[in-house]
Amino acid sequence: MPIKPNQHVNALLNIGVIERVVNETKNVKSFFIRLKNPIECQPGQFVMIWVPGVREMPMSISYSLNKGTLLGVTVKKVGKGTNALFNLKPGDKVGLRGPYGKGFSLNFRKPLIVAGGIGRDIRCAQMMKVGTGTHCRPEITV
Repeated sequence: MPIKPNQHVNALLNIGVIERVVNETKNVKSFFIRLKNPIECQPGQFVMIWVPGVREMPMSISYSLNKGTLLGVTVKKVGKGTNALFNLKPGDKVGLRGPYGKGFSLNFRKPLIVAGGIGRDIRCAQMMKVGTGTHCRPEITV
C-alpha cells in the first residue's frame, strides 16, 4: 500500500536501496533509490534521507518513477552528510522518511517553469507531471 503525502506515518523509516548513481557534475550527483514501500509525492515536496552512521538530511525530490517505487534526489556535495552520501554506490541502503511539505500541481493550460542551478531538481518532477495532462503539451527550452 503506497504511503500518501503528509500521511501521519512519516515517522516510519522506509529502507531503500540505491539502484543507480548519475554523476551530473564534479560535485553534483543524482541518486535513484528503489523503495520497498512506494510513496506518493508531488512537485515541491521533500524527503529526509538517512545515511547509516551519519545523519538524516532533507532532500528535494527530483524524480518519482514506477508509481513511487523509484525515487530520485539530486545532491550537491557541501558537507559531512552529503560527502557520506557521495561515497555510497548501487546496492547500498539508505533510510527515507516522508514525503514532507505541501506539494503543488500545475493545472494550467501552458505553465511557465523557470529554474537554474540545483533548484532545477524540483522542475524535473514538475515536468514529469505536466506531460501527463490531457490539455497540456510542455515545451522545454534549456
